[in-house]
Amino acid sequence: MKVPEKLCQPCGRKLGGFYIDERFVGPATHIATYTLRCCDVCGKKTAVGDLKEFGGLKKDWTYYLKGR
Repeated sequence: MKVPEKLCQPCGRKLGGFYIDERFVGPATHIATYTLRCCDVCGKKTAVGDLKEFGGLKKDWTYYLKGR
């Protein structure tokens, strides 16, 4: 399975390391940059951010993809 590079907000909340149960637990001051592209996970054309914007991927990110 290819590692996604660009994630939309809903996919980033599920797969990102800064999120637990889709709640943000990352740094208090965090600035993110988004571009209009297709999400590498769901394929929707929307605002997407790089992996770093979501704290990288969770260790078990492939498990979360199965529940989509």
